[in-house]
Amino acid sequence: MSTPTEIATALQQATEDLRRARESLERAEEDLRRERESLERAEKSLERAEKDLKRAEKDLRNWRAANPTDFTNAGYLALSAEVTRCTVREERVRQTLEGAQQILAGAHQTLASAHQTFQQVLAVQKAIFSPQSSVTSISCKSQSINGRCSTGRHTDRNKKAQQIFREKLLKRDIHCIATKVAEGFVAAHIVPLNMSELIARSMLFSPRNGVLLREDLEDDYDRHKWIFDYNGKVTSLFSNWDYKDIICHVNVSNDPETGPSKELIELHNKLALERAQHHCPNCWKYVGAINIDNHTAKSCEGTNKTGDEKDVKKDI
Repeated sequence: MSTPTEIATALQQATEDLRRARESLERAEEDLRRERESLERAEKSLERAEKDLKRAEKDLRNWRAANPTDFTNAGYLALSAEVTRCTVREERVRQTLEGAQQILAGAHQTLASAHQTFQQVLAVQKAIFSPQSSVTSISCKSQSINGRCSTGRHTDRNKKAQQIFREKLLKRDIHCIATKVAEGFVAAHIVPLNMSELIARSMLFSPRNGVLLREDLEDDYDRHKWIFDYNGKVTSLFSNWDYKDIICHVNVSNDPETGPSKELIELHNKLALERAQHHCPNCWKYVGAINIDNHTAKSCEGTNKTGDEKDVKKDI
């Protein structure tokens, strides 16, 4: 597994590449639009030139039918000159049209290349955030499973309600609010079902009590390694959290009807801050406030102690 610094560097590079690819794609789309407009103008010009040529040729035929032996009359010479002029103009416009068609084909090719590059860079960014990726893969220590309720407290009688709950969140959030990846996520409860006594029963499976999170991030959220506020600001409660330097903001829906409840988010954060004090700051094992010092000194299995003793960030 790569280090958080390596993950952050890879994500930063992928994000910058994605920005450049998106800009190139937008420029290619704009160039294609302009070339299509040029082609349309050229086609209209050719249409007018062809009409003028046909009219001039018709006028010349009519004049010659009326004057079959007179080839020196000023009228004949004028009509002949008009036919020649229209023929030359029609040929020039046709060449312009062919040039516009070639430019348009080139613009199509550029757009296709830009789109391919964009998709490749997007795939790289998704791979960085993929739960199966060797870059970000970590083992979830809870007993939770895919499609579970928050904290893994799942019973058969809640399966239907959980499915409806997930569908509502999927319609609102579309993808994981932390990674923007539309796969590998679960419907996470802000206030979990094992704390149902803290909120109204009608709110348990309300979309106002949930967000879409990638499975490992949801597991960390339930274990109070990190929290987010109503504005999407992320606070890491575990100093060695894998995504501490990567995920600094989440996209919280501000829909007044279905968006996450500010009160429920604040309740979750209050509980998380209280319970974080019962976790070992080095390995995040739940040991209780009384036993933390003894655990840290004797039995802590944490291997990533950095000396940065900012156990809990109070500013959320």
